[in-house]
Amino acid sequence: MRKILKILTIFVLFLEFNASSSVLSSISFKGLTHTKEDFLFKLINCKEGLIYDSILVKQDEQTLRNLNLFFSVNSKIFYDSISNEIDLTFVIKEAKYIYPILSVAGFENQLQIQAGLNNINWRGRNQTIGFLYQYYDRHSFSLFQKTPRHKNGKTGHEVSLAKYSTIEPLYFEDTASNFNFDNYSVSILGKYWINNKLNLDIGGMLMYENYLQLD
Repeated sequence: MRKILKILTIFVLFLEFNASSSVLSSISFKGLTHTKEDFLFKLINCKEGLIYDSILVKQDEQTLRNLNLFFSVNSKIFYDSISNEIDLTFVIKEAKYIYPILSVAGFENQLQIQAGLNNINWRGRNQTIGFLYQYYDRHSFSLFQKTPRHKNGKTGHEVSLAKYSTIEPLYFEDTASNFNFDNYSVSILGKYWINNKLNLDIGGMLMYENYLQLD
């Protein structure tokens, strides 16, 4: 029994040694139903024609997990001893991407309602698009869209358009007065990816506020 285990150990070490000097002949993704392959190829460091590197494969697995789009990410290799080439496959289980937003709260005859939808993998490229409606004395809404990475893999953006409206009390010495409060805003943010883990953001917001006395 010990001899058999020793032979198996030597055989596994032999395969690992050969695999470490083998060329990646193909890279593929299995299990994708919505996410685009070309988007994922730009994120991983493993490339066809390079020498197989198990550490690099594990790093790519983590990069894919960090997208927060998949329930699980694993890798499988097929080693061809004749050609000394490896076929690499990332096995992925995709998550659900469209989430409803709904909440109801209230106190002292005041009702707050929020309702909307959020798609975290719009167009299959890890882009987010969503809409949120809110009622709290008055009607409010927000529209937002995020693209963490453009096709060039180096830049991205976030944009949002919002209107927030409530009834606010303002106090003047011993008296208080109610006002319709409206806040309109447009925000834009740009991204630049230094590497897969580090990015630089810069942006700005244009905001307008208005108060209208009710009493």
